[in-house]
Amino acid sequence: MTTLTLQQACDACQTNKTAWLNRKTELAAAMQEYQELLLDDNVSGSRRLQ
Repeated sequence: MTTLTLQQACDACQTNKTAWLNRKTELAAAMQEYQELLLDDNVSGSRRLQ
C-alpha cells in the first residue's frame, strides 16, 4: 500500500470534491433541461388535442 503524506491526502480529497461538485452541477443542469423538455412536450401535446 502506498503511504500518502497529509498534503497528498488533502490534495486528493480536494480533487475528488471538485469532481463531485462538477458532476452534481452537470446533473442539476441535465435535470432542468429534462423538465423543460417534458413541459414543452406536454404543452405541445395538449395543443394537438385541441
